[in-house]
Amino acid sequence: MRKPGSCFKSFQAVQYVEDVIEWNGRATDEGSASPMWCPGSRARGLLYALLCLCLAAEPHGEAQLAGRPDRQLQVSANATISQAELERKEVEREEFSSEGEGVAYTLLSAVTFVGVTLYVVSWPGDGVRYYGWIVIGTAMSILASLLFFHKTARSLESLVFPSEASVGFRCAFYYGLFLVFFVAMQLAVGFSAGLLCADVDHEDVEFEDWVIDDPVTASHKDIVDPACIVYKRWGRAIGTDEDRHPIFLRHRNLTLEKIELRLKTIAAFLSHVTAFAAIRAGVMLQHFPFFRQNALCSLLSVLVHVAFLFLIFRVLEMVRCGGKPEKLVDLYFDEVDDVEVDVLSLSCSYMLVLCLGYAVTGEPSDFEGFQLPSTVDLKKAVIIFILGGLLFAASVALVFFWRPRYSEQSWRAKVRDMVLCTLAMAFGWCIIHAVRWTNTDLSKNRVIGFLPGSMILHVITAFVMSLLGYIVVLFLDKLEDLCLTRFGSLGRSFKSAVTATGLIIGVSWETCFDKAVSIVAHGQREKQVVEPLLVVVLLLLLVPAWKRFVITKQLHFESFKFERRSQSYLKKDNDTLLPQSSKEVSRYRCLGFEDTVACMAAAAAAAASKYTGRYALHPLLPGAAQAVADACVGKLHPSWTGNAQSLFGTWEKLAVCLPRYAAFIDKCNRKDLKRPHVFMNEKAQAALGDKLHDQVPQLAVSFGIAMASPTPLLLAAAGGFLWAFGILGKRLGVEGASNATKAVRAAITIFVYTLTTVVSPSVDLFRMGSEGWSRTWSNPDWNHRLPWIFGCGLISGAGGLLGTVAFAWSAGSSSALISMIENGTYTMSSALIIALYFREHLKPQTYVGFVFILAGVVLAQRSSRQREPVPLCDDTEESESDPEMMEKKVDGGMESEDDNSTVAPSSLRMRAVFLSVAAGTCWGFGPLGKKIGVHGSSDAEQHEWTTCTYFVYMVATTVVPLGRVLASDSGSRRMVLRDRRFRYLLLGTMFCGLISGCGGLISTFAFSLEGYFSGALIATVENGVYTVFGALMIAVLFEEELGTQQLLSACSVVLAILIFGMDFGFYLCCALRLREKEVEEAGQDSEKLLALASEVAQQDVEPFFQECRDFVSSYNEALHRRLDDTTVWREVEDGLFWHHSFEVVADEAYAALRREALPAEADWPERGDSTSIAAVLESFSAAVREGGPSRTKAEAS
Repeated sequence: MRKPGSCFKSFQAVQYVEDVIEWNGRATDEGSASPMWCPGSRARGLLYALLCLCLAAEPHGEAQLAGRPDRQLQVSANATISQAELERKEVEREEFSSEGEGVAYTLLSAVTFVGVTLYVVSWPGDGVRYYGWIVIGTAMSILASLLFFHKTARSLESLVFPSEASVGFRCAFYYGLFLVFFVAMQLAVGFSAGLLCADVDHEDVEFEDWVIDDPVTASHKDIVDPACIVYKRWGRAIGTDEDRHPIFLRHRNLTLEKIELRLKTIAAFLSHVTAFAAIRAGVMLQHFPFFRQNALCSLLSVLVHVAFLFLIFRVLEMVRCGGKPEKLVDLYFDEVDDVEVDVLSLSCSYMLVLCLGYAVTGEPSDFEGFQLPSTVDLKKAVIIFILGGLLFAASVALVFFWRPRYSEQSWRAKVRDMVLCTLAMAFGWCIIHAVRWTNTDLSKNRVIGFLPGSMILHVITAFVMSLLGYIVVLFLDKLEDLCLTRFGSLGRSFKSAVTATGLIIGVSWETCFDKAVSIVAHGQREKQVVEPLLVVVLLLLLVPAWKRFVITKQLHFESFKFERRSQSYLKKDNDTLLPQSSKEVSRYRCLGFEDTVACMAAAAAAAASKYTGRYALHPLLPGAAQAVADACVGKLHPSWTGNAQSLFGTWEKLAVCLPRYAAFIDKCNRKDLKRPHVFMNEKAQAALGDKLHDQVPQLAVSFGIAMASPTPLLLAAAGGFLWAFGILGKRLGVEGASNATKAVRAAITIFVYTLTTVVSPSVDLFRMGSEGWSRTWSNPDWNHRLPWIFGCGLISGAGGLLGTVAFAWSAGSSSALISMIENGTYTMSSALIIALYFREHLKPQTYVGFVFILAGVVLAQRSSRQREPVPLCDDTEESESDPEMMEKKVDGGMESEDDNSTVAPSSLRMRAVFLSVAAGTCWGFGPLGKKIGVHGSSDAEQHEWTTCTYFVYMVATTVVPLGRVLASDSGSRRMVLRDRRFRYLLLGTMFCGLISGCGGLISTFAFSLEGYFSGALIATVENGVYTVFGALMIAVLFEEELGTQQLLSACSVVLAILIFGMDFGFYLCCALRLREKEVEEAGQDSEKLLALASEVAQQDVEPFFQECRDFVSSYNEALHRRLDDTTVWREVEDGLFWHHSFEVVADEAYAALRREALPAEADWPERGDSTSIAAVLESFSAAVREGGPSRTKAEAS
């Protein structure tokens, strides 16, 4: 049976044959040559017609015939046309083809799109311009990143995917691809921000230049010589060029602007690429059988995806950027926050819309995220459009009901931004899906003459969406102006809507470019090579233009809006008309210099009039405040000492607060805090350091290093004793293990042990309550340390696994010695690692202790053995008759290579020693992690930080053992767990783990009580007690005896630990500086020197540091930030500055002083009566001078 439509195909082909034959005959009869587009002879025409018949019989012949151009030339049968006329008509003939139609649509759409874009970015309103640049920037970023990701993903799929790749393989592949893009993005952002491989000098970040501010000219942003400035105010200036022509200048930080521009470009591009990788991974996740059941199950995949992304970004949030310029660090973290919002909102919104599409159509999408054409129609497109509108309405309502709060926590603001952006992006994806479904339905019903995937339809759709997007921008600008007058700022909601508009436009145009690249590459031989090359060429054209012309405009508008809102320009230069020589004035006069000066003065007066209301105080108030400052400087309110540079002005007046301010600066440096900008700059700190060197001798030795009080030492010793039960618990777990089960038993033992040690901090965490741990976890000073704590826990967990394996390989004969080697190495490595991290200077005796540790390791190569049980009588005689055998047993010369021997073979003994050294080295990171977690905590934070730090650390130590247990052979694991004796031993391990957990918690608390630089001493005391008691418990319970060399090894390790604990060097240095004569009298008498060092520590050094710590604990940072806001008044008048400073610090005392020393406000002289005002101020100054009646209240204020 013939297929439907085959008759039509044959008829069309036959008709075409007849037309060709008729035309050829006519052309031959008339003696005219055939045009160059037609067959040149009757035979060739017939062959061409036969080819058309064959094509009509083929399945795709109709498509090829349909593409045949309609080239019928209207020629009358009786007309006689010359060859020249015929050729002329052929050249001028108008051709209407599908290719020409496509080119026409493209030309009209492109020109109209460019014209409308120019209108939008040149709109009279700044809001429309700003939103227009955001839309264009977002669209170009989406276009470039999506095009790059699509081609990259397709290329990788063709190389990696098997013919029938499973859903699990696809999901794992795309999540791995997401992680690759994520890591690349973070490295690129860190490099762009100048934190990794910095390509600029950090000093340049703080330096501003005078540059030409004229975007029209090519010299825009060129640096000029400040000597050419004629007038400057608030960071703007007017200067002259080489031709004495006026130019407009601006004070700008070009280095920071360059970094910010580069950072914005790379972060936006790579964040969108990462977001699209996350989208593809989430789509694969939704295709798991469980999530494909229905739309509700599919929605659960969104929650899983959000949790995964949120965890990834929380790990990133723990990155520390110590030692980098604060501006670059703030820039980096601000950009990381924006990246997180972009990735989460884009991927989650797309998955949410796929769930809505599943609910509307009843069928899930394919791997590309598209619905099958048979499942969509116009009605469903309207439904998905309405759902998108509801989501956007929800985002707007959320803005009204979830407003930012004063001093809101950062995570709450971030979650709010994510939710708003996700809803807005979901609206954008709904619009995109609705348009696609509409095009599909109209094509199916032949309403439009294009296929859903045709290039013409894609271009038309992108053009229409762009026009509608620009209309939305105009509407949003008007709506924002209306909301500002009625509801206040709703900027985030409008910006999210504008970003969603840019998403719609960008995705629409990306479809066009993707199709265009495929069409161009289709006719080439090496299609797989041509497509990536075309994409690279497009990106090389788009991305630099986007960076240079679009992002630059966005940053300009953002900085302009920020400057207007914060009024930061008020802190710049005052009105300054620089003097000119008479010669220069004469030169300027010909250019209208006087008129220029008059215009500048008028402009300055108009600008100042805007702030008249803020500065409109009666002259008595700033004058009185200036009098108080002049009379009482050096004895002002004690809370101002931290702002001494701004309040006192000169270094001579700083001596009053010198020791306290030095302690405060030291705390800021030691805790690696972000120092507020009201503090001293580098030059000021250097000058302060010189004064400290002269006036406070003990600080010049090693400021901040103090010996811990007996309380933390006792806690460290108690913690070490309880922690020593951990050694016993690990030794119990491997008792009696054979070589076949040693590795598995060691892994299970250390995992059970670490798991039980988590119980103590978990109980304390629960007892502390949600308020306590949430306060700690939301503290940025603590949560930035989490990667270090967790990383140290991972390394320490690996050390615990190695140590337990070393116990198993020691075959039960020298486990006490193995314990001492492990813990001796642990003591040495922990002190060394803490000293290196916190930049402590190791004492000479530390290196001596290292030598003793190494000597103990070498002596430990000889094996000990367990005591032999008392033999029976028959065996005794045999034993006594063989003295050589007894001698070998005693000396350890009789060794067995049997797997289950109680005497360790030499090879395993050597391996156990090396493992114990490696385990001790890994354990050395444990004290570092605990000290990092509690370092610098206040008295109120010590308990909370200790519990949270130890909980995170112990959870991290379980990761490596758990991985080793899961990686072990399942058969061996089952065999070991079925051993009843091993299960009983595990109970003992669990009990020891509980006790050890309490000891670890106590020792961690000891770190929070120690001084700034006694962490190595705390670790040494703790590890020494832990080493000795752990070895003693093992030797007693397992009845192990040590030979001569093993005893020497143990004594060497213990001696090294004692040497580590000697910590009097600092106090001897202080004694040498403070009591030089008494040190000379003591001479070489060590007892007198130690007694003198102890006396100096108790009487001089410790009281001073306690005074510093007391001052730091009462420091009010909020007050200093409020004081910094008064610097704007200094730009106007010093009296205003002092007046507002007094109001901030001590408003009640200042008001009482005014009531007492000034007349009633009704009796104040008129503002213009300068003589009367001067008389009142003179009497006020006399009242606040030394000995005056109001002097006490003046000092109190």
